[in-house]
Amino acid sequence: MAVKFKSVAKPVPGKPSAPKRFYAQAVSNRTIDLRAFAAEIGRISTVSKPDIMAVLESFVELIPVHLKTGNAVNLGPLGTFYLNVKSEGRDKPEDVSSSSIIGNKLLFRPSKLIKTELKSTEYEKITTKPVETLTEGVEA
Repeated sequence: MAVKFKSVAKPVPGKPSAPKRFYAQAVSNRTIDLRAFAAEIGRISTVSKPDIMAVLESFVELIPVHLKTGNAVNLGPLGTFYLNVKSEGRDKPEDVSSSSIIGNKLLFRPSKLIKTELKSTEYEKITTKPVETLTEGVEA
């Protein structure tokens, strides 16, 4: 199965007055929710869906706890979650403080294993955007 993409007109970076160029933009087929993901894991393993859900819900609860204390969360062959901050610029380094921070951004760095697996991705151009949400027990 291929990742679908569409053509999108965007301004040329650094040249706002230049004619727009067309770029590929990935389009999701559907969104896999947590319950559907747990059910899929249950079908290919010996772990029950309720146990999988308990573990995944613990991830959802604990990842922000560790990120908020300044830790990166390395999930081994999956990758690493970490926070970055956005701040207002200041003229002098000593003027940068926590009050200049205007927000944070959750980042994910995939492992080498995941990156290697994704190198063989195939692509298919589409003209419309098919999006659906897959939930457990509901056929899409």
